[in-house]
Amino acid sequence: MPAEKRPSQVLRPPAVARSYGVAVGADVARRHLRVAVVGAGQEILASRAVSASADADTRPAEVLREAAALARELLTGLGLTPGAVLGAGLAVPAPLTLDGRIGSDTWLPAWAGLVPGEILGAALDGVPVTAGNDASLGALGEHIFGRARTSRNLMYVKAATGIGAGFVINGVLYRGAAGTAGEIGHVTLDRAGDPCRCGNRGCLEQYAGGAVILGRAHAAGRPWPGLTELAAAARAGDPLARDLVTTAGRHLGEALGTVVNVWNPDRILIGGELTDAGDLFLDPIRASLHRTALPVATAPLTVEPAALAGMSTALGAAALILSARSTGSALS
Repeated sequence: MPAEKRPSQVLRPPAVARSYGVAVGADVARRHLRVAVVGAGQEILASRAVSASADADTRPAEVLREAAALARELLTGLGLTPGAVLGAGLAVPAPLTLDGRIGSDTWLPAWAGLVPGEILGAALDGVPVTAGNDASLGALGEHIFGRARTSRNLMYVKAATGIGAGFVINGVLYRGAAGTAGEIGHVTLDRAGDPCRCGNRGCLEQYAGGAVILGRAHAAGRPWPGLTELAAAARAGDPLARDLVTTAGRHLGEALGTVVNVWNPDRILIGGELTDAGDLFLDPIRASLHRTALPVATAPLTVEPAALAGMSTALGAAALILSARSTGSALS
């Protein structure tokens, strides 16, 4: 698997891990895999991000087995085997029901009928796996390991190929009655707008989702291979890239203003590849949010980039396992 620029990290010796066990967190995105190993005391032992050898949207089982192979590599580097793993958390870029199934066949058709946790668990010698939505687990990762440790009411937004959100409410990860809370990418901005993969029209993803943005760039004769490259072009001053990024930020901020009025979080953290554009993306989000939200709701609010350099979700997936062991459940 070709590695990304972010190097592998091994941050602590595994002596304690051998006695008390570890949790594995895996984040399966369309083009990338991120895996973390966390000790029972929430110490980060190792993490790595790599480019996936296949498109996870179309070949999910292959990419899930690739994630298992990467987890094995990290465990071996720590002198551990799958037998030391207390459990694995798995983050996928789709809504999941509470029993770990894809919540909509139209979202990722190739995933229809799969139970992703079962595939990952089988590839890890039967390690128990708990699966969740990537944005929800990003919220948990930032709450446990990032700059939102003191936030009681946190919203994490992942702005990547799609757009999703995760919520920590009163210090607990919230998934909703069916497990699909946080699908902000499918808030309707224009009922007469373009059709969306979810079956509705004019969803936020049709204005700010990475897949749509890259499609518009391609149609304009600028086929950037991914959002990382588009964001780099925006930072370098490319007019089309800057317009695509700032317009996406404006639309995202508009949708977030509605959420802030309804829920009133104290912090919003923005993650995902679009944040590589920095303030070109974040400033329009803040400006649009403040135009659409009530001043009383925004008074205690901060809007910042996520702190964990792309590892928010993998670390949150590992934290899901540890939180469940210490409290009985990390979910609401």
